[in-house]
Amino acid sequence: MRELIDRLLGKSMEAYRKEIGRRNLEVTDQFLLFGMILSVMILTVQVFVRRTAIIYTNVIMFVYFFVLLVLRRMTAHRVHIDGTVMMYLIQIPMVIFSILMGTVWDPGREAFTILVLLASFPLCILDKPYRILLYIICSSVSFLVIDHMIKTPELFQTDINHMISSTLVSIAASMFVLRDRMESLRNYIAVRDISQTDALTGIWNRSHGQDLIQDMLDSEEGGGACIMIDVDEFKRINDRWGHMVGDDVLRHVAQILKEQFAEGIVCRYGGDEFAVYTRFTRGEEVRAAVLQAQQRLEKKSGWKHLPVRIRFSTGCVIHNGSCESVFRLISEADKQLYYVKNNCKGDIRIRILDSDDPKSE
Repeated sequence: MRELIDRLLGKSMEAYRKEIGRRNLEVTDQFLLFGMILSVMILTVQVFVRRTAIIYTNVIMFVYFFVLLVLRRMTAHRVHIDGTVMMYLIQIPMVIFSILMGTVWDPGREAFTILVLLASFPLCILDKPYRILLYIICSSVSFLVIDHMIKTPELFQTDINHMISSTLVSIAASMFVLRDRMESLRNYIAVRDISQTDALTGIWNRSHGQDLIQDMLDSEEGGGACIMIDVDEFKRINDRWGHMVGDDVLRHVAQILKEQFAEGIVCRYGGDEFAVYTRFTRGEEVRAAVLQAQQRLEKKSGWKHLPVRIRFSTGCVIHNGSCESVFRLISEADKQLYYVKNNCKGDIRIRILDSDDPKSE
């Protein structure tokens, strides 16, 4: 029973909230475009049969879909809204409009077609099961109340029968589609994580780390710091104590960096080299964070038998928001790192981008 309640509440869906929102945004665009096309098709047919009321309602529907689609495209990169919320906001006026079409605006006919339309709306939404059920039930009850007020008892009884059938079909179809879409989403997330994650350390790999940093550069207005970190004497560790010990070192360095820069992006750039991007804009902040990570690394008790200290060299470049290329940031940070590796191993060297005076701390 507990498992059934958890499924109904969709607790397992919380972990996929961001991806669910993204997919609902994609479906929103398709829903609006399909609505425009459908309105034009129905409008074309009704012009020939000359049903004036239907023509007017379809003109309204077309304008509604067209305006929303234009607004959606214009604000896609400027206004960030949860895709699930947007889908509901777009559909609710359509539900109200459909109910009015099947009752107030057409009181002398059965509403079977409208009920089929209402039953199809929830199929487009990827959301927790209980919310979809509430959405279906509220739509059906609202239709029933208005239908009872407007239509004759005979038509009302017919619509009740159609409504019960369409509601049950809508619930069954929505749950089936929801289960299928969630299974597809989980498979996609699993494959995506494998392709984006470094298998040894569990942090982001190089290509995905670069993509994430570029996304931050594109979206933020302030500056940030790109930090390149290289484990000192790592080849010696591998050659003398074996790759198992070397792998253990890399895993712990990755974990410490991930915890130390929890608000930033941490990826394995290659071999024993790591890249970090954080919103720090002052050298003192970078230096303090790197030293804290170094101290935590040195306190790792499992390496006390090694006759070498596990340390890393660090190169950093700080920009004020003017840099738009992740490759330029990493290249500049790499230059600072290799200066440290060749001249003062274990140190940190920081450069303010667009400044000619690198600072070594």
